[in-house]
Amino acid sequence: MKLIEPSIIEEYRLKAEEIRKNGRPKNWLMGMLFIALWIALAVWAGFVILKAWR
Repeated sequence: MKLIEPSIIEEYRLKAEEIRKNGRPKNWLMGMLFIALWIALAVWAGFVILKAWR
């Protein structure tokens, strides 16, 4: 922390406080995409395991 200038630290501290007040931006579409990807991966893995087990 000593290598970073205090002005830089203060600038980003103010930005962080602004984000904290306003809330983080939400991207629901990307969230749904990741959830769908994980579900598809789990279903695929289930089929692979089921096929190997039979």
